[in-house]
Amino acid sequence: MQNGTVNSTLTQYLLSLGFLPKYSGFIYIKQCVEYVIDHNCILCSLSKTIYPYVAEHNATTAINIERNIRNSIKCAKQFCLDNGIKDNIFFQINKISNKTMIGYLVDQIMNSVMEMNQVV
Repeated sequence: MQNGTVNSTLTQYLLSLGFLPKYSGFIYIKQCVEYVIDHNCILCSLSKTIYPYVAEHNATTAINIERNIRNSIKCAKQFCLDNGIKDNIFFQINKISNKTMIGYLVDQIMNSVMEMNQVV
């Protein structure tokens, strides 16, 4: 899959959900989603495979990656609450885990990129 297309689509989608690039979790979420898509892996290995990979590429720890993603999700949800944005995942699921959010994003981005690549 074209990495540039995934990156730009993912960035736009995260911004539309209320994620703000000023939080380091924003880039970590992007890297996790891109890793899952590029490696065709499953999300059951977040803490054993994906977080360590992202941590290594950012000179930090897997625990820091997990915490920053959780904080970014919390801030995006609050942003949506504060701005009356009620038509996204934050209002479909009460408490969103990192795994749920990353899985949701992988699904949305894969569908979006596949739609763009279809020949009409």
